[in-house]
Amino acid sequence: KTPEPFPDFNRALLPGLAADGCLRIGIMWVGDRPIAAQYWTVRHGIATVLKLAHDEADRARSPGTVLTAWMIRQLLEEDHVAELDFGRGDDAYKAEWVEQRRERVGVLLARPNSVQGAVALLRHDAGVLRRAAIRHAQAIRHAQAIRHARAIRHVRAMRQLNRCSGVMAGAAIAVTTR
Repeated sequence: KTPEPFPDFNRALLPGLAADGCLRIGIMWVGDRPIAAQYWTVRHGIATVLKLAHDEADRARSPGTVLTAWMIRQLLEEDHVAELDFGRGDDAYKAEWVEQRRERVGVLLARPNSVQGAVALLRHDAGVLRRAAIRHAQAIRHAQAIRHARAIRHVRAMRQLNRCSGVMAGAAIAVTTR
């Protein structure tokens, strides 16, 4: 995971949210080791997730998905929220949890002929390019995973077919994705 751009932000925010009574924290453990964590705010019937994280070493357990399902259940049953807000961005996991996507538009005002304005515009444009590159890389990884899953299904189907026809199957299979 990439380092937090502003690591002190969450540390400063959490006590205030807790004092207001709107903080909800979920942690998933395996033994004495946390493998997923997230925190949400609840205010005026809206639950907003502010941070999700999971240990990549436990990815096979789907800790982020399991914890999100548990948190949503708690938010619906205990807090009686009417709306879930997964924040900005088009991360693929968000579509699994909500039916609607709401577009939000921001405005950046800067004086491009000043040093501060030019820096602000460059930072904004760099962020746009970075997000586009990340989305592109995610799309490539997603397409590779789909091709890999299809190849595995094909191999399993062929093995099953061979078993059914009495032919011994068990050759090593290598799948390459581009």
